[in-house]
Amino acid sequence: MGEATLTALYPDDAGLAKLDPSRPDHANRYATPLLVEWKETRIVLGSDLINSGWKRVQSQRRELHRHTALKVAHHGSKGAQHACVVRPQNGDPPWIVTPWFRGPGLPRFEDGEGIARLLESHRRVYVTRLREGVPPEATRQQVLGKGIKRVKLDDLSIELVPTPSDDPGRESWFCAEFDGTGRCTDVRKGMSVVAVTEGRKN
Repeated sequence: MGEATLTALYPDDAGLAKLDPSRPDHANRYATPLLVEWKETRIVLGSDLINSGWKRVQSQRRELHRHTALKVAHHGSKGAQHACVVRPQNGDPPWIVTPWFRGPGLPRFEDGEGIARLLESHRRVYVTRLREGVPPEATRQQVLGKGIKRVKLDDLSIELVPTPSDDPGRESWFCAEFDGTGRCTDVRKGMSVVAVTEGRKN
């Protein structure tokens, strides 16, 4: 890759020995996060690795929190936000979350859930493929109000999870540009990517 290097952070041989490929619940334990390095730029691509795997990564790579960009692991779920990568940052490195629309869906925006916890460490998180009606820059509460609605039927609670727009004009791409010092010099994004902040707390 020229001057750039690409490092697979997990799993190592010891981690593979403990995994059972026949168990569906082990699938995310096989996830392979990557570290892309170019000069002073360090980009962590979190894959779907959950915290049990990040603990093993931390034992070998304790400096991953000093990154210049982060693709947040496992669709921003709270079970994949290990302190070795998710902690308060100097500057404003881009953090990107890619949603999962099956089942209850990820990420979650309620208090104590994934996006709220990310925003405790970082002032802004970019979320791709949010549904129409959410502005390009929104607070967590605005997204929660637009994207997830609850219906109560007696003792049954149903959640209607946000779905991506079918409009091809609402692209979900994200692009960040870095200089040789690791400083992010430009961010460009498709129309369906929302920059989410915490906003004011009541």
